[in-house]
Amino acid sequence: MKKYLYLAITLAIIFAPLVADAQEPPATGIDKLNPTFNDIYALGDEAMKRIPVFLGGLAFLAILYSGAIYITSFGDPNKMEMAKKNLTWTVTGIIAVMSIYAIMSLIMWVANVAEL
Repeated sequence: MKKYLYLAITLAIIFAPLVADAQEPPATGIDKLNPTFNDIYALGDEAMKRIPVFLGGLAFLAILYSGAIYITSFGDPNKMEMAKKNLTWTVTGIIAVMSIYAIMSLIMWVANVAEL
């Protein structure tokens, strides 16, 4: 339960500035009901800039953690195997994040071209 609380707080810290940065002054009349594509694009653009940096930092910490476990295992096969599994999953996560970033960049590029 505690880890979900930390995850929720972390996500709130990441996404709160995104929402605050992407907003314009309050609209009046019919403009309130019709958000423009540029607002959504700006929000996505900010997310594309911040999320990979945050996840890269987490991956770096996970690699350090796996290395520390491996070094301090002192030949214990269980700890060495755990460190190798952690490192494998970290690298898998890095590959997944890079793939998602590439797909989202392509989507944002297509959406930007389609707007023109």
